[in-house]
Amino acid sequence: MGRTLLRLLIATAAGLLAVAGLAGPARAIDPTNLGGIDVNAYCLAAGYPGGAKMINSSASGWKCVDANQGQHGLSMTAACRYQFADLVGAGHLVWDHRGGGATGWRCRTWSGYVDGNDLDIARYCQALGYDGARGNPQNVADWYCQRGSTTDRVTLHAACRWQNPVEVGYGRIVVATYEDWGSPYGINCFAF
Repeated sequence: MGRTLLRLLIATAAGLLAVAGLAGPARAIDPTNLGGIDVNAYCLAAGYPGGAKMINSSASGWKCVDANQGQHGLSMTAACRYQFADLVGAGHLVWDHRGGGATGWRCRTWSGYVDGNDLDIARYCQALGYDGARGNPQNVADWYCQRGSTTDRVTLHAACRWQNPVEVGYGRIVVATYEDWGSPYGINCFAF
């Protein structure tokens, strides 16, 4: 009777592992596309007061601009790691991927996301005590919370963490992603 029970338990455990996807042959994992790169924010953070400038449409067309209008090369991998510092700090590998031309750069990671949703910036601003979000943004970096005539720039990753408290509570890293820097309404939150 003991052997039969043991075999039944082993068979049940193996079945549960197979259903859960934890057993079986290894599968290739596709990298997760984190979306576009905010090259301007990276250059400003790197100490270039002129931000970023696209000098041509080639893959290497981006330069950081110093105070004297001098142009300096930059690493898109470093820009991705700056933009997704929360993921890097948690041990996730983040790198750049060129999809074509100067505007085709994307950030990627091997880590699969567990949940995703659209970012509600107006609700985030109101939760912080502002009247709401400033209207008519031109790009993803152009979001501000507004109270009267006072405006403060929205930190997209912080807004995503606020919007996803359960994921944060589980210890997951929550980040803001977007496919196109020029599309301010295409911002999503993903938990890793």
